[in-house]
Amino acid sequence: MLPFLFIVLSAARSVFAQGFAVNLLTGLSKITPAPIVQTEDWNGTEYRYNRIVFRPAQFKIEGAVLGVLCVYIVIWYLGKTQNYRRAMAWPVPPSLPSPIPTDISVQFSSPIPKSGTITQDGACDFFNYSTGRRGVRSLHTTVALLPRHDALSMIYDFGWTLYDLTYTPKDEISLNFTLQPTGSTPPFVWGIIKKDEMAQMRRSRWDLTFTKGSDSPLLPNDLCVFSEAADITESILKFSPSVPLVKVLQDSEVRKYFRSLIITDQPSERPLNGPIPLEDRTRHVILTLSSPSVSDAGVTLPIVNAAFALVDLLDAKLPLRPETKTKLKSRRDDVDDELKKESRKEKDEEQEESKRAAKRKAGEEKVSKLSASEQKKASCFQFLELLFRRLRLFPNFSLKKRSAKGLCENSKGRWSLGNNQ
Repeated sequence: MLPFLFIVLSAARSVFAQGFAVNLLTGLSKITPAPIVQTEDWNGTEYRYNRIVFRPAQFKIEGAVLGVLCVYIVIWYLGKTQNYRRAMAWPVPPSLPSPIPTDISVQFSSPIPKSGTITQDGACDFFNYSTGRRGVRSLHTTVALLPRHDALSMIYDFGWTLYDLTYTPKDEISLNFTLQPTGSTPPFVWGIIKKDEMAQMRRSRWDLTFTKGSDSPLLPNDLCVFSEAADITESILKFSPSVPLVKVLQDSEVRKYFRSLIITDQPSERPLNGPIPLEDRTRHVILTLSSPSVSDAGVTLPIVNAAFALVDLLDAKLPLRPETKTKLKSRRDDVDDELKKESRKEKDEEQEESKRAAKRKAGEEKVSKLSASEQKKASCFQFLELLFRRLRLFPNFSLKKRSAKGLCENSKGRWSLGNNQ
């Protein structure tokens, strides 16, 4: 009996395999393109090698795809090379060999990584970490360039600029100085921003809400000062000859690449979990520039030197009036109280939502123990309760509360509408 079953199963498997193979070949034949017939009466260009015949006119689509791919590869290589040259040249003229600014190399004891070059992250992002200077905990230098290596991204950016006139992608260089917490100057928010960048900076930086914008007679008309108090601006611009900000920003060549200079002790984004603890707060000086071309790489050196001088001034003692110091402290106390209230309110809402979820779960467990008809009635009553609450018709209508027209539970544990007596 067993040999017979084995023969039958083997035959069935063979038939199934043959049928599957036939169906597979039939399906492939429907999607396989017809073979190319090489006719002998060909008048176009062709290349022969033994039995191999190549006729370029029969591969127009393949040639177009290959050409587009080659163009994309060339654009990728040229764009990547140009970004690399820009990042390595800033802000040192091409005649100098060092890829890191000479001023930064002199200012810090550890200005570059051990590899001796700026760190590259992709084809358009470069960064550098420097430490070992008086008054500065660290300096993060970030060079974010346009994706010149990606033709599709460049086309998208160009198209978006036609749709959104405020969108202006640029090559950006950012120097973020993290100051030592031992400085004698009280914390404040102050900055000089180019007017073309004001709207975008206002949207992206929460710390600028501490300040008010105004023009300064010492600065050109295309720059705006943001300050918490007037004497902060006077102390930095007027009574600090060691900080050549005014003289540097009067230069139109420097101003062509200048975007913003911000002194802040607050985060750029509004804290969501209450105020930041005092021991975790840090002061920053953030200089933002547009990346110059390789030939103009040394133009931005004066504003970088002015930023270092400003850091030294903040590490010393900036002369401020006592009422200004009181105003700065009071402003931060008010903001901390507001953030605490918001955080407490969010936590209370989360706890209330957790309680409501626990009540719903308990109600569902209680209803699940009832019979099918009683579960149907309970579901109907729950729907009416939710509907009345949304429409605010009967605010006292509830499965928990008992009212004259509310939902009651009789002694047998069944739900019903009736008088609460």
